[in-house]
Amino acid sequence: SQAIISGSFSLTRQAVQLGYLPRMEIVHTSASEIGQIFVPVVNRLLAVASIAVVIAFGSSSRVAGAYGVALTTTMLITTLLAAIVARRIWHWPVLAVAAVTVAFLVPDLAFFAAAVVKIPDGGWFPLVMALGVLGVMTSWRRGRAALGARVGSGFPLDKLIDEIEAKRLHRVEGTAIYLTGDGQEAPRALLHNLKMIGVAHRRNLFLTVRTAEEPYIAESDRLAVETIRPGWHRLVATWGFAEDPDVPTLLDRPEVRALGVGPAGRTFVLGRTQLVASPRPVLPAWRRGLYLFLARNATEADRFFRLPPGQVLDIGQVIEF
Repeated sequence: SQAIISGSFSLTRQAVQLGYLPRMEIVHTSASEIGQIFVPVVNRLLAVASIAVVIAFGSSSRVAGAYGVALTTTMLITTLLAAIVARRIWHWPVLAVAAVTVAFLVPDLAFFAAAVVKIPDGGWFPLVMALGVLGVMTSWRRGRAALGARVGSGFPLDKLIDEIEAKRLHRVEGTAIYLTGDGQEAPRALLHNLKMIGVAHRRNLFLTVRTAEEPYIAESDRLAVETIRPGWHRLVATWGFAEDPDVPTLLDRPEVRALGVGPAGRTFVLGRTQLVASPRPVLPAWRRGLYLFLARNATEADRFFRLPPGQVLDIGQVIEF
């Protein structure tokens, strides 16, 4: 149904924004309506899954068991999640949450118990699909955490800037914009740039993109700017999980232009990581293999953040994983 297709697109984008799936191409189909999106990868997966279901089950009567298990499990999970929202976000009293939840759980559990017996007759299919999606999301999440632990803590940014200023390194004209996950540590792209070339730009921006656990963020809360030293600035941009980061538009804001940063002379410096198999892996073989596959097929940062192609500089690094 159209609802399932649209819901799959929206949930995939939110999972990407929250860091549970790798970056992937998201096409906006409307210039005026937010949320009207198309995700080509998800669309192809839905097509393959739909064809596989038709071939495997053969008739709508044989797929009834799968439909029943999927529907009743969704109802049960929704009730439990609603209880969590009511308690943690709406701050309902415990007794009120318990009363409402039990009122819904009674019929939900009755329907679920009736559907469980259909698991051998096709009800296994949505459970297997759900376990597959769970495996992908947890592997990506744990893989990112393991990669961060393997790379280790970086060099403090403030200390590095002090050393650059003290050594009076040669400075070239223009603005370098480093995308970094942690604004307190020096980006590895900057460290490699200094090691290999030994020069720094006249102006340097360290941009951290964060995703809030809210769908939308007010424009007044979009960007925070901090001047570390003259010519060195830390930027923290926040988008909601239902929004798409647009870095070039962000950099056109008045608070960024006040730093002397205009469209001309900007260079987006990105760190490109190449992962190779390590003889001492930190993850199980199947999970590491899945993470490496997802990482190789993820949309590159320059496309995801809509960076101008002619203003991007990639600095690569090989890491055993």
